[in-house]
Amino acid sequence: MPQHETLAAVDLGSNSFHLQIGRVVDGQIYPLDTLREVVRIGAGLTADKRIDRATQARALETLRRFGERFAVQQDQSLELSLGPSEVALLTRKPTRQTRLTANE
Repeated sequence: MPQHETLAAVDLGSNSFHLQIGRVVDGQIYPLDTLREVVRIGAGLTADKRIDRATQARALETLRRFGERFAVQQDQSLELSLGPSEVALLTRKPTRQTRLTANE
């Protein structure tokens, strides 16, 4: 069986996070899995554009679930083993302009 490159993209938007996993075969990307989670980063912003703790927790929990999805894919023998060079992280401008609240 020929080896194919597997890629993943994580899109961190201000309303939801998206995960897409695909396999490259002969220069064409074929979707393997997709996951969308509503996070509402924008709704959890303070006046000084900090992300409140509850929203941070939702975002981290979503990223944990994305990690679990990778593990599930591996268990299903899809030969999914992603290294840092095979995962793209995309953020939109409103998300990039936010700041985390300081630990107190």
